[in-house]
Amino acid sequence: LKTPRDRRHRHQIAHARTRPTRSGDDRTPVRMAARAGRSQRRGRASRCGLRQLRAAGAHCADELLDAHATHPDWRQALSLALVQIDAQRRRGAAPPTLGLLYVTDHYAGDADALFDALRRQWPGVSWAGTVGVGVAAGGVEYIDEPALALMLTALPRERFRVFSGAQPLGAFAAHTALVHADGTTPDLGELIGELADRTASGYLFGGLASSRGAVLQ
Repeated sequence: LKTPRDRRHRHQIAHARTRPTRSGDDRTPVRMAARAGRSQRRGRASRCGLRQLRAAGAHCADELLDAHATHPDWRQALSLALVQIDAQRRRGAAPPTLGLLYVTDHYAGDADALFDALRRQWPGVSWAGTVGVGVAAGGVEYIDEPALALMLTALPRERFRVFSGAQPLGAFAAHTALVHADGTTPDLGELIGELADRTASGYLFGGLASSRGAVLQ
């Protein structure tokens, strides 16, 4: 996930089942949110997101690694989270393929550097996430303080796509989608409906970004 210079480009994750799904048109939905009268929850979507992705298809990974930390310096917070992730990994476990990162807006200005550090730590992992005034993880809520929540899993690569306006979903047959977006985006309801129609289940989940500074997805 890159912090977009163009606010219309939103990184999302779509997950597929093995059975055929109905196809949609070739328009790429952009500027999407995770709330529109469907089963969306704001703020607490981070932990349930990967579990929902895992439950959506057969033969998915059985390991969900999650960590969270707070520190004035994002580097120290990330180091604390990495220690937690390493402690959870089983010997011989498959390398992670998909990661989610949720940060409070205290780290918004350092998002590029933070994601660069994650890519160096786990080359080849596809990343998505967003920013909020607060994040919740593991029964802990970090409100109005610098914090991050990190999750990793080893979903088969053919079972998901990370997509955005700059990286279209294309012909991928999605069963469901994890979506993040800026709640101030115009025509949000229409865009959410378009995306839901492109999934076999019509089910979207995720969260709306909230920030007192940069809005990142």
